[in-house]
Amino acid sequence: MEYHKLGKSGVRVSPVVLGCWSMGGDYFGSVEDRDSIACIETYLEHGIQTFDTAEIYGMGRAEKVLGQALKGRKRAECTIISKVWPSHYAPEPATRPWSVSERNTWMCISCIIRPRECPLDRPWKIWGV
Repeated sequence: MEYHKLGKSGVRVSPVVLGCWSMGGDYFGSVEDRDSIACIETYLEHGIQTFDTAEIYGMGRAEKVLGQALKGRKRAECTIISKVWPSHYAPEPATRPWSVSERNTWMCISCIIRPRECPLDRPWKIWGV
């Protein structure tokens, strides 16, 4: 499979990306983690190594399932792209308004710590703040 660079980032992505929204098990109905893990493994077997997820998918469940499926693999074998919902930038209700810089910093930190088994390659906001 031919991989591509993501913009100027140097991050390598497959031409097909597996979206993990349904693995959160909320919006699309119940889904078993073992079925999601089997799906991820099948994609990897066919050379698809880029995964799109977000903290809002099952309130972090999709990211955790993805981390479980990728556990034990070499880090260079996969690329994870995640997003954060705008109202989730702050860890708790702020006592003062957060600056854009503070919100962006928290967004990156929260994306990186959730999928512990396989660190995040590219955090994105869902839309600007």
